[in-house]
Amino acid sequence: MLRFRATPTRRSSSYALAVVAAFLLSIVQSHSEGLYRIDPEHSEIGFSIRHLDVGNLRGRFDTFEGQIAMDRRDTSSIKARITIQASSINTHHPGRDAHLREAEFLDVVKHAEIIFESTGVEEIKKGSFVLNGDLSMLGKTLPVSLHCVFSGPRTDPWKRKRIGLSMTANIDRKAYGMLYSKTMRGRTPQVGNTVRAMIEIEAVEQRKKQE
Repeated sequence: MLRFRATPTRRSSSYALAVVAAFLLSIVQSHSEGLYRIDPEHSEIGFSIRHLDVGNLRGRFDTFEGQIAMDRRDTSSIKARITIQASSINTHHPGRDAHLREAEFLDVVKHAEIIFESTGVEEIKKGSFVLNGDLSMLGKTLPVSLHCVFSGPRTDPWKRKRIGLSMTANIDRKAYGMLYSKTMRGRTPQVGNTVRAMIEIEAVEQRKKQE
């Protein structure tokens, strides 16, 4: 009985090499890519807005969640998504907070969530960059740029990796349809148009199931 042994062709050899390369790349990526979940107990989403053109009123959102994906060796790979419960606004004044939840401002009955989802990174220098993304609020989605200072990864006492992001941005409330415009004596606005977002994020790496 005659037996024939196939001789590998150049095409089949190239295909085999490509498969091996893809496999090795997947191994490298599995070790370098990390998924981090926001630690709300060590994070804050705050804001300030001009009040009567003499001071800055500060507040925060108490309820939020989110996650950050990134290559541990490359901050430009960061992808982030943050979801804020609009009704959790807190300016340390119950009456004012109730007003801010109404239709003139956040309209939380119709629009319960404020969502930021990143779209890309502009590298400025090591550890500092601009995180571009879309901010969805009051039924509108508009681009926004967050100026970020990055820290980490660091290993906490429980042997988990943590990263930190300090972020700021200016947001035009009227662009989202938040049109409250009462004035004092017909001239001085009671509330400014620009909201200064100040976000301090600490996020913990999520361990794989086998860990």
